[in-house]
Amino acid sequence: MAEPRKWSVGDRVLHPRQPDWGVGRVKSCQPASHEGRACQRLTVLFDRSGSKTISTAFVELQEVSEIMGQSHTESEPREELGTRQLSEALATIPESAVDPFRPAVDRLTETLRWYRFESSGRSLLDWAMALSRVQDPLSILNRHELERAFDGFYRKLDAVLLDVGRRVMREDRAGFQRIAQDAPARAKRTLAMVIAGR
Repeated sequence: MAEPRKWSVGDRVLHPRQPDWGVGRVKSCQPASHEGRACQRLTVLFDRSGSKTISTAFVELQEVSEIMGQSHTESEPREELGTRQLSEALATIPESAVDPFRPAVDRLTETLRWYRFESSGRSLLDWAMALSRVQDPLSILNRHELERAFDGFYRKLDAVLLDVGRRVMREDRAGFQRIAQDAPARAKRTLAMVIAGR
């Protein structure tokens, strides 16, 4: 197994499982070990969630310059990052929700996480940032374009939810109903179709 990447103070990172924390800047790095393997204990200041302590033994952070396959900064013009590239990212259901090798119940839970966003205000920007890893989506697309992308994404997400919901319902009806009961309101419409057998 490869050693975890070594981070340095000042590196800009994203947490792959917490994209809505925003971009973080590494403030301190300490050598550590976990089960005999070298790792780092990092203090990272995220722009939307504050300071977090992270062990690289458990989380493989992503470097901001690696996102979307190219280096970019917050101040780059929209042509540099690419309108089409961002639009494609906003139309893609995350792999964790559709990976056929993950248990269906995990995919259902992951799919439901995306229903926490709304199509207006700060929530729209948080959705675009979480999905694309772009810190300022409005520097590339205008609000109307983001709203249209949001609607398209949720139509696809509803189809994914319907499919994985049916699978979980077949495998574990009680588990499905437990998850469905705590689902966001927007998702409950689709889950009601699963329960009704449609």
